[in-house]
Amino acid sequence: MPDPLMRAFALGDMQYSMLRNLLLLLGTCLVMLPRPALSQQVHAIGGEEVTVFYEDPLRVGAENAARIYPLVKRDLEKLFKLKITFKTRVFLIKEDRTFHRMVQHPLIVAFAVPNKDLIVMDYPKVSSDPFSIETTMKHELCHLVLHHHVGRGFLPKWLDEGIAQWASGGIAEIIRGNKKAYLNKAIMRGRLIRMESLDLRFPADNDSLLLAYEETESIVSYIVQRFGVEGLLRILDNLSQGYEWREATSKALSTPFAELEADWQRSLKKRLTWLSYLIDNLYEILFIFGALVVVYAFVKIFIRKRAYMREHED
Repeated sequence: MPDPLMRAFALGDMQYSMLRNLLLLLGTCLVMLPRPALSQQVHAIGGEEVTVFYEDPLRVGAENAARIYPLVKRDLEKLFKLKITFKTRVFLIKEDRTFHRMVQHPLIVAFAVPNKDLIVMDYPKVSSDPFSIETTMKHELCHLVLHHHVGRGFLPKWLDEGIAQWASGGIAEIIRGNKKAYLNKAIMRGRLIRMESLDLRFPADNDSLLLAYEETESIVSYIVQRFGVEGLLRILDNLSQGYEWREATSKALSTPFAELEADWQRSLKKRLTWLSYLIDNLYEILFIFGALVVVYAFVKIFIRKRAYMREHED
C-alpha cells in the first residue's frame, strides 16, 4: 500500500524520496529537541487544538493562523459531520527557496503530511492574493481529516485532492497564474485524464498538474450535486473498511465507477459550448487576432511598396 506521504503530493519518485527525508528530519527536530534549543531557531504559539511554529518575522501571521484554526476546524466538523480530535501542527516558512527545496515544484505553496498531522505553508505566498491563510489551512486540514477518517484504508489521490478543493472552495495549494481553463480545453480536445491514472500521484508538468486539479474538483462537485454530501461520506466510510476505491465508490453510490466517470464527462460536454470556450480564451484569441492584423498590414504595405518600386523603375 502506498505511503500516505506519497498520496499527499504531486511529485515523482525521486522528489518524493527527498521530501520524505526532509520531513522526517523536520518532524524529529520538532518533537525531540528541548524547548530552549528549538526556540533559538523557531517559536511556537497555540493551545490544545493547534501549535503554530514560526520564525521571528512571522509572529503576526502565526497569531492569525492560531486564531483562524478553530474556525476552520469547526467548519470542517460541520461539513463532514465528525469530530476532529487530533492536534494539528502548522509550520510557517518565510523563505520561498527553503519551501521549494522541500517540494521541488514552483506551483505548490502548501502541503499536508497526514501521518504527522502537519501542515507546512509558504507564508509569503499563502498570505497574498489569490490565496489566504484561511482557505489554504482549510484545504490542508481537510487532507488530514480525510486520512484520519480513512485510517489504514487507501485514499486515492484524485478523491483526496478533489474533496479538499471542494471543501475549501477551489484550488488552495497551487498558484494558478493566468487562468487558462485547462478543463474546458481538455474537453474540447478529448484529452481528459482518467481518474485511474490519478490514484497515486498527479502529473509533474505544469499544464497536466493544473488540469488534474481542475478535473478532481469537478468530479467531486459532480458527485455532491448528484448524490449529496452523504454520498461522499459513504465512499469514505467504505474506504475506512478496507474496500478498494472503485468498489468503495460503486457500493456507496450504487453506480459502477466507470459509469459514474462517463456520466461526469458527458455532463461536462453538455455544459461546454463554443461560446463559453471563446469567453474563457478571449485574451488569447484577441492576442492572436491582433498579431494577424499586424501581419496582414505588413504584407499589404510590402506589396504596395513593391508595386511602387516597379512603377518607379518603369
